[in-house]
Amino acid sequence: MAAPTQRVVIHAGFHKTGTSSVQDTLRLNGPLLYPQMALGLRPKLKPIIHAARGYSTWRDPISLAKTALRFGDYVRQLDLPPRRQLLISAEELAGHLPGRDTLADYSAAPDLMRVYAAQLTEIFGRRLDLTFVFSMRLPEPWLRSAYWEHVKASRMVLDFDDYADRYRGSTDLPAIVNDIITEVAPCKVEAFWLEDCADLPLGPATPILDLMRLTPERRAQLKPAPRSNVALGDAVLTELLALNRSGLDPDALLAAKKAVLARAGQSS
Repeated sequence: MAAPTQRVVIHAGFHKTGTSSVQDTLRLNGPLLYPQMALGLRPKLKPIIHAARGYSTWRDPISLAKTALRFGDYVRQLDLPPRRQLLISAEELAGHLPGRDTLADYSAAPDLMRVYAAQLTEIFGRRLDLTFVFSMRLPEPWLRSAYWEHVKASRMVLDFDDYADRYRGSTDLPAIVNDIITEVAPCKVEAFWLEDCADLPLGPATPILDLMRLTPERRAQLKPAPRSNVALGDAVLTELLALNRSGLDPDALLAAKKAVLARAGQSS
């Protein structure tokens, strides 16, 4: 009798494409999902994420090897029994959000996906049934969301128009997916648009959970998470940009931005 396949699904991006909603939905439904799959979310993946971000910045073989080893160690320590699926969701597995420290695009992602696939193949061999899945967003709303994320989370000082001129090349997410398809072949790669998910029962988590082997009864019990990461108003964002352009030292800037976000009902 043939050994059972080991199903692994990796949702590795992209940033600002509903990933927080996906992960919130997985957490909310954890008690229903755990009997049939292990969930790999950001808190358990921090060492891998740190190395992947480093590789996206420096593109050096040491950072790539470190990412691969940490990913392999993580999967091995799960000690998955036969037929227990694994679903991993963390956009930082593709590296930093473009625009961070002059990072131009997601061109590090194909290398990163390749080493994740290689580690999983080494661990599970011919039993591996691996699918990478990517959520995407139309260029203009994605670029604007990425810009304001930088304003919120870093010391971005560019106007949006200047940012857009500099980083518009980062918006071609389908091209990155095509490069990933080449790098991880023969593993499967799926992609979907955030704009197509508004009316789905579980929002952008729907196409990802479609890839998992869930009983119909269990699937019917899943609930969408409350909306998270709601966009900030223009006045709040403008205030954050002004703070970034001020002469405040890093600690004072962080405190001032936290105060603005707290008034807006968000955490930093």
